[in-house]
Order: sequence, then C-alpha cells, then structure tokens
Amino acid sequence: KLIYPIIIQSIVVYLISTVHTMAMSSVSVEAVSAIGVTTTLITFCNTLLQCPYTGATVLISHSLGAGDKSKSNRLFTASVYSTVFLSLLVGAILFFFSSQIVSCYDVHGLTFSYAVIYLQIRAAGLIFTGLAQCLLAAIRCVGKTLITMTSSIVTSILNVIFCILIVSDIVPFENKVAGVAIAGVLSQAIGMLMALFPSLKMYKLLPEFSWKHIKRIVAIGFPGTIGILAYHFSVTLTTGIITTLGDIAINTRTYVTNIIHYIPIFAAASTQGSSIFLGRLMGRKDFKNCKKVAAQNTALCILVGVALAFLAFVFSDPIMRIFTDNPEIIRPARVIFALEILLEFFRSFNQIYGNAALVCAKDVYFTSALGIASCFLVTVSFTWLFIVKLGFGLEGYFMAAILDEGVRAVLHVWRWKSNVWQKKLLKE
Repeated sequence: KLIYPIIIQSIVVYLISTVHTMAMSSVSVEAVSAIGVTTTLITFCNTLLQCPYTGATVLISHSLGAGDKSKSNRLFTASVYSTVFLSLLVGAILFFFSSQIVSCYDVHGLTFSYAVIYLQIRAAGLIFTGLAQCLLAAIRCVGKTLITMTSSIVTSILNVIFCILIVSDIVPFENKVAGVAIAGVLSQAIGMLMALFPSLKMYKLLPEFSWKHIKRIVAIGFPGTIGILAYHFSVTLTTGIITTLGDIAINTRTYVTNIIHYIPIFAAASTQGSSIFLGRLMGRKDFKNCKKVAAQNTALCILVGVALAFLAFVFSDPIMRIFTDNPEIIRPARVIFALEILLEFFRSFNQIYGNAALVCAKDVYFTSALGIASCFLVTVSFTWLFIVKLGFGLEGYFMAAILDEGVRAVLHVWRWKSNVWQKKLLKE
C-alpha cells in the first residue's frame, strides 16, 4: 500500500521528462541547449531544498510513532517556514544573478538569452517547487502515498499539456522558451495547492515556529543534502573521464542509462515506504521489528532488482535496437547490462540499510560521510584507473560503480548490526 503509488509516480515522472524533452526539440537547438544548461542549475537548487523536508520527515515519523501529534504539528510548521525562507533566498539569488550564473557555462547568443529568461522564470517559481515537495513529504509520513502519487502525476501531466499547447502555437507565445518556463511554474503551483489542502487536514500549521525544531531538522537534513551534492559533483567528474572515450561510448552510456534508470525504481520506492514504517517503529522504540522490517525489505529489493536487471540483460539486444543498430554500441551494452545485475544486488542493501534505516535512526553523519568518501575515493578514482590506465572502456565505469555500491553495502550493514543507532535513540 505504501510502495506501489511511489512506483507509479516515479515511472510517470520519468516518462513525462522524456516527452517534455521531445516537445522542446521541435523548437530549436538553442532552446534545447538553454534548457539543458538551466536544468542542471534547477536540479542543484531542488537538491538544496531537500534539506528542510528530509530532516522533518525523519522527525515527524518518530513523533507520529510515539503518538505525539502536538510535536508533529510543531515540526511540520518549522519545516514549512524553513522551506519558504530557503526557497525565497535561493530563488532571489538565481533571479538577480541569472546572467552571471549562465555565463559560467560558456554559452552565447540565442542560447544565452533563452537560458537567462528560462532561469529567471523558474527561479521566481522555486517557492512552489519547494513547498510542494515539503508538503508531499509530510503527507507521505502519514502513509497517504496515494495522495502524493496523484499530485505528482497531475503536476507532470499538466506540465506536458501546457508545453504542447505552447510549442504547437495553440497558446501563442513569442518566446516559446519563456512559455515553457511559465508552464513549469504554473503546473508546480497547481501541484503545491493540491498538496496544501490535504496536508492542512493532517497537520496544524501554527502561527509561530521553534528555532529548536529548525535546528534539529537542519542537523538531519543538511548532511544528507551535502552527500547528494557531492554525488552530483562526482558524476560530473566521471562524465568527464567517459568523454575521453569518444562519441560511441557517450552514446552507449546515454542509451543504456535510459533503460537502467527504470530498474532501481522499486528499490527507491521501497526506501521511501521503509522510511515511513521504520520511523514509526523507532518512535515507539520497537527495535526488534525495525531489524525485521529492514531485513525483509532488503531481501525483497534484491529479488525484484536482480530479476529486472537479469531480464534487461537477456533482452538487451532488442532493447538497444529501439535506439540504434550500431554493433559498436550494442556489444558493450550487453556487458553493461550483465554488470547491472551485480550492481542491483549491492544497491538494495544501500537503499534500505543506508538511505532508509540509518537515516531514520538519525545516523546521518555516518551515511553522508561514507557516501562522500566513496564517491571520490572509489567511484571517481577507480573510474579513472579502469578507463584511463587499464583501458577497460565504458565497462570500467560500471565496474567502479559496483565497487562503490559494494563497499558502502558492507559498511552500511556493519553499522546497522553494530546497534550504535539504537543506543543513540535510547538516550533521547
């Protein structure tokens, strides 16, 4: 009941993103390039906005598990106010310094103009994105994942409909890039309103907030946010290494990634579902069932993830022929799909024990430090070693990713089994 709406939501968001890109490609090359540049910035900002609601999700789940509704309301209030403040701050920086920020990407002419106007409009509407994510996270804590699924799907579909109306000149816009940006902001605003009304039925938004609760929220959310930002930076570095292999390798990675990013959807959904359930159990100090739920969900993630990866490997050739008939791409893709099987095995441990269980136990400094260290010491370093020094080609990147997931899986399980998190929670 908790997981399946999250799975459907994730699939729809991926599909909508693909349709959105296809719609923009009909405008111009400069429009696609401009949105590609600014999307990286928007994604970065959305990651920053995760800080308040990531910490609030853990604390609200604990308070609900302990039956303290009053505390849940105070935490919800602190989360909303801190999200509003952070969204306005980040949005203002992007809006007023948009030209300077875009110029760092070395784009010129029409691409530069498109990128600046798109970034300014999206920055003005960043508060809707931040609030929508904050409210949906709070609703998810109550276990109402069907509401979060509906809101996200409606937002995504409206975004695509608005874009198609603008690109097709049904709704005339002289600057279609600006029109698409407005469509994105409008759909996010509607999504925020869809989340606002049910969340206010579940929680009471108080007129005042507590700095104590904001500090607690940031103490949990900030380390995780830094870890995600470090991951994005490491991806940039590994992409730079992969580009040295040439266009064939870049295209192979692009095509393969378009397929394999669907495989971990179940594990990612299980992480969110497990976080809700484990947070409640930890709030009640029911550590025996915490361990049982974590073990069961990990086993389920391994079963589904490995099975999906195996099917992708078996049907890798016909799948890849959807994109290309080039044997130089299909051949290495087959090997990469085989490596993905082992990658999914280790990833399942990290999703449940790392991203769900230990984060719910407020052991965020360990998980974040491990994630940051592994990004650079394992993923980036071994990608360079396997590709540049040993000449393993694109497969070397996925081998490095397996090492990264494997090292973190072992350490996450070790940390969970050590019961350090349990001792910390008992002291509270």
